[in-house]
Amino acid sequence: TVAVHYYAVEQDIDPNALPLEDTIEIAHAKGVKVTVDAAGQIYPLENFGKYVRMGADFQCIAAKYMGASQSSGLALGTSEMIRNIGYQSFVGYEGRRIRGVGRPQKVDRQEMVGVVAAVRRWFTMNHEERLADVETQSQNMLAPLQGIPGLNAVMLDNIIGHQPFGVEIEVDESVAGMSAQDIVDKLKAGDPPLWTRVRDGESNIVLHGFGLSEGQDKIVGARIAELFGR
Repeated sequence: TVAVHYYAVEQDIDPNALPLEDTIEIAHAKGVKVTVDAAGQIYPLENFGKYVRMGADFQCIAAKYMGASQSSGLALGTSEMIRNIGYQSFVGYEGRRIRGVGRPQKVDRQEMVGVVAAVRRWFTMNHEERLADVETQSQNMLAPLQGIPGLNAVMLDNIIGHQPFGVEIEVDESVAGMSAQDIVDKLKAGDPPLWTRVRDGESNIVLHGFGLSEGQDKIVGARIAELFGR
């Protein structure tokens, strides 16, 4: 075993998962490193480096959730881990002396600049205002869905991570006349097309405002309501 990879989702903690503290203790006792996928753990700000401070050897954060490019992110960790990661990069590969596995892992200069700009903005912005705006987005999506037979739409109460608030829609097919997957398919086929999904084995749809432009939150709620003649 090279390392133990831990998936951190603080907004929805799996009660059956081994806590990170125990994972670190067990792995390190065997000389195995611990890496943490904290891609979406961008809020609260103390999550930056938190898992490394807890004893993990490495954590990653997705910069796309802060406004940088889709392909970029942050690597936080011990000096040894960061040095080893560097060997696997495009630069490390082209160094010839150490042939890492990162030949295709190219991040352009402008993407790096974008990450720096995005992180600076993220650490200096007013997060209370940001969260208030996202809460309003969720309320706008939720409002048209209230009172539709077969739909139980509620606002999610969460401010942790990259997708605060949001709307969860439970679908009772026997009452609504269509399943959650039917709704997803009709939204994709509509104008404008809206893409969402139903996870395997579930009957609910979750909506978030991430990536929506001003006013599009109202379109989302209205389009779903239209499917039921509202």
